[in-house]
Amino acid sequence: MIEQKSLEDFFHQVCSASQDENQWWCTVPQPIQEILIALSLSNAVTSAAYIQELGKKLMFCGKSNLNLPEIPVKNVDRLQNKARQLMNLGVGVIYLEKAKCNLASTSEPEGLFLFVKNIELLPFLPPVRAAFFQSRTSRQIDPFDDWLQAFVYALDVSRKTSITYVSSSGTAGYDIVTTWCMDRLQPITMSGKTFLPFIMIHPFALPLSVCVDEDRSSVFLEASCVFGEASCHKRHLPACRDLIVSSVSSHQVAIKLRPNGTLAKLLTLRSDSKPKAFWLGSWKAIENVTAGAPSSENSIMFWEVPQEWKRKRIKTTSQSVSTEAKLVKHQIDWSRYLYHYTRGSQGPLSGETRREYIRRLLSGDPLSGNKAIDVLISIAKDGKLRASSGMHGKAIVRGGIPVVCWTAVPPVEIHLLRRWNRTLARWTVEPYGIAVLRTVLKRFGTRPVCYLPAHAFDLLPKADQYRFQKHEPPGSNWKHEREWRTPCDVPVDNLKADEAFWFVARLEDALKFASFAPVHVPIYVMERGEFLKV
Repeated sequence: MIEQKSLEDFFHQVCSASQDENQWWCTVPQPIQEILIALSLSNAVTSAAYIQELGKKLMFCGKSNLNLPEIPVKNVDRLQNKARQLMNLGVGVIYLEKAKCNLASTSEPEGLFLFVKNIELLPFLPPVRAAFFQSRTSRQIDPFDDWLQAFVYALDVSRKTSITYVSSSGTAGYDIVTTWCMDRLQPITMSGKTFLPFIMIHPFALPLSVCVDEDRSSVFLEASCVFGEASCHKRHLPACRDLIVSSVSSHQVAIKLRPNGTLAKLLTLRSDSKPKAFWLGSWKAIENVTAGAPSSENSIMFWEVPQEWKRKRIKTTSQSVSTEAKLVKHQIDWSRYLYHYTRGSQGPLSGETRREYIRRLLSGDPLSGNKAIDVLISIAKDGKLRASSGMHGKAIVRGGIPVVCWTAVPPVEIHLLRRWNRTLARWTVEPYGIAVLRTVLKRFGTRPVCYLPAHAFDLLPKADQYRFQKHEPPGSNWKHEREWRTPCDVPVDNLKADEAFWFVARLEDALKFASFAPVHVPIYVMERGEFLKV
């Protein structure tokens, strides 16, 4: 059955209909919980599948008298004591009858044990458990993307009702839900316990650390089918995570799914096994959802994100800049400058956590797309180029010396530097950055790189070691970059108009830059070969 209904009506309807829902998990006897936890803590039993199989034998095959000493595990007493200590701290095991963690195995019987932290919260969670699903997207997310706006709208509407949120981590969709829950959910206080109505499914082993939100000190439920020393093959983890999230949830909200993709097939499987579950598709995802539509016993609801809501969400923090901006010609002697290029970031900026990045996306920050122009605006607003010793754990300079990198290759010759990185699916250099006179940069200690063999590093004076770059062709040859380095931060907010200029690819980039950043020096528009007059 397919129908169109407002999102508010849907959430109110499912909350009213689910108040008397039966308990969705099965209680596991305390002795069996203790055995499964103790085994998971042993480095002699590393197969999560073995622990799952043993748990079913203990539960259903009349072998409840099986004791831990009968299993080849060392330090049995210590493991049992540790298991009891963890259980006293709120760690436990529950059983889901209609669940499995391996979509590929059709012969595997349903039934899954979950290791849970803060198990005492289970009876107090609201019975409606909503999970939000989104197929993998481009690594670079635009805050104006339709799917993201539909996502945030659905979350904001759902907050007006009493539901439990089920999510995980590792994809944009899960990270958005998890961050939103941490930041915007109001804690519930019942029977002296204060907690968030949120279930976090860990894609890897359930961590042993205490689960407290880092900002609000509110506890929440955490769960995983893996615990302690046990493990699964990493290849299976993404599908396993999605299956557990869909199994724990009572209602699935499908924001946007690839037709006949793994996630669409998974949700079809779960919906057919639980006919009361609903699918929701945003107006942009109707084709994707119906491509793998569940059985007729389910309902598929569609909604449209109101335009007024979209307008309110996107921040209007920019200054007013005329779209009829004047462009002026000016002759450039490229040899007098050095150039610092920037590029877009497929995720958090340097020094930014994943959670901080997701927060900016959720808030509608127009610069949160982290495109090359957004990164350049961030540099201008920060007022300096920050020296760095590395990127993503990889050292830029031998010895870990923080530097700002420059090149003598101007933007009009960017093809000499630019390469396509297949692994990251992006260009190594983009036509965005700042040009500064060499005479100005030399005041900050900017000097050309010394291209030398590896053994020559120790021969350089310590004050010049930041200039070293290994040069052992053909394996290591970077001379084409014509690199210079500055061994400190470089301020850009006090540069004069005749000392530097920003450069961007398109006029629309220049207009955006002038809207959000303080403009003290000219902006060169490469597609026009002219400067923007602001």
